[in-house]
Parts: sequence; C-alpha cells; structure tokens
Amino acid sequence: IQMQSLQISPWHSRFAAEGIQLFNPPEFSERLFADVPRVYVDYEFGSLFCARAQITRADLHIREVVIVKNTNGHSNVEQLRGLSMRETEGRSVPRPFQIDTLNLQIGRVITKDYSEGGYKESTRILDMTVTFRDVTEKTDINRRIYYAVLRRVWFGGTSVPTNSSVSAD
Repeated sequence: IQMQSLQISPWHSRFAAEGIQLFNPPEFSERLFADVPRVYVDYEFGSLFCARAQITRADLHIREVVIVKNTNGHSNVEQLRGLSMRETEGRSVPRPFQIDTLNLQIGRVITKDYSEGGYKESTRILDMTVTFRDVTEKTDINRRIYYAVLRRVWFGGTSVPTNSSVSAD
C-alpha cells in the first residue's frame, strides 16, 4: 500500500486518506490492484477496542480496480480477500464490524486474464456511485456490489475491449 496523505483525528473519530494505491501480491505480474483517490471514515472511537468496530459513515472512492488471473488460474482478489481475516481458535474469521452507511464510488474495472496460455483484457467503465446501509462482516458485500454493477451495466455502463483474445503461441 502507498498513500499520499493520511489524517487521523481520534478526538473527532475521523480517518481520511488520499492518493492510495493498493498493490497485488508478488506472484502477480500486474503491480496495481486499486487506485483509490479518497477514503473518509467516521467511527465510534470506543468501538475500536471492543469486539465489534462501529463505523457510522464510510466514503470510498475507487478510481480503478485491476482484477488479474495469473497463468496458474489464481485471482488477485482471492489472494487479497484473506487480509481482513484474524485467527480465532485456530481458524481464520473476519473481524466483526458494523458500517451504518457506506458510500461507494467506482470509476472503472479492468480485468486481465493470463490463464489458459493466452491473454485477455477488458475494461468496464462504470462511473457509478452507490450507497449501502447496515453492512457487517456477515454481509455479502461482494454480491451487493456485483448487483449494483450489473444494474449500472444494464442501464448505461460502457465496455471498452482492449487486446481481447491475444494468444501467446
């Protein structure tokens, strides 16, 4: 992870970061996973020390996400998903949290597939903003985002194919 600025105000229970770049694990040739211009979070300070973190509002602006499947067929999303887990009684479980309001802004999603001896790339321009309420560690947020993206695609997203089906013979 790399970020240009970070502002933490524990007395006001606020966190803000700008210019964030999240990088892929080293086994992926594509370096960048996500370009995140801004994150803003309001939280209940005391909850950070309790079993369940309470976030009253989170604003997440994602300019670009790059989803990569490597030559072994493994996805960077699968690898990065485990980072939010914690060990409890010998097994990995998500840390309990509650987000009252999550405002998500997504610019575009790029997929790159190096599996099956070839290379495919596509770009989906979403330019969408969506709000989710009452998100917890048990919420299938991936499914909610997926359905929000599908609604956007069905009602006005654009797809820009790039280098589709280039074979590496």
